[in-house]
Amino acid sequence: MTPNPTDLSAAPPTLMIYKYMISTLDYQRVSMPFQAQPLCVQTQDNGLCLWAIVDPSSHPYMEYEIRVLGTGNPFDETMIAGYSYLGSAQTHGGAFVWHVFLRPPWSEGPADSETD
Repeated sequence: MTPNPTDLSAAPPTLMIYKYMISTLDYQRVSMPFQAQPLCVQTQDNGLCLWAIVDPSSHPYMEYEIRVLGTGNPFDETMIAGYSYLGSAQTHGGAFVWHVFLRPPWSEGPADSETD
């Protein structure tokens, strides 16, 4: 029997979009379900937020590494080696622009010696 897409008795979808608050610290970690799919970074109420597609029932939760670099701030290219650019966002009416990079826990790249 072919499933009926209009059958409301079927199991509900398990995916959701979650918001994660992040700070403007250079390095931080965000705990998200395994295989979360980060969508974007934007500001909300003058703070940085990351939105991701997640399966809330997925385990384990894993620590995703985040790098936040401010426009005009010096950095070494090794700081973002193995990271993917996620997006840029402005705070304080555009006075500060932040560039956010993410590295999932299973990615290849140099080990980070920094701690939370």
